[in-house]
Amino acid sequence: RYVDLARVARLTDSHDGAEGGRALVAAIRTLAAEIGQPTSIAALGIDAEAFAAALDTLCDNAVSDMSIISSQRPVDMDELRRLFEYAYAGKPIDF
Repeated sequence: RYVDLARVARLTDSHDGAEGGRALVAAIRTLAAEIGQPTSIAALGIDAEAFAAALDTLCDNAVSDMSIISSQRPVDMDELRRLFEYAYAGKPIDF
């Protein structure tokens, strides 16, 4: 689906889903930067200590969310923790 969005937005001519997804993410990150939107949790002004203190609660809440429960891809607590840590730092997801 993402490759279709990327093609409609003329971000790629590829039919490869991974390439289309990367093009779409890059365009969204560029747009966010251009309009001054934060691209990480840290950029929202949340300090590392507060984030670390809330991380277990974030993961507990996320693992019981319906979108996670009904996801076609199983997600465990370690992966959720890593996802939040990447989001805090603004790192692209590579897993």
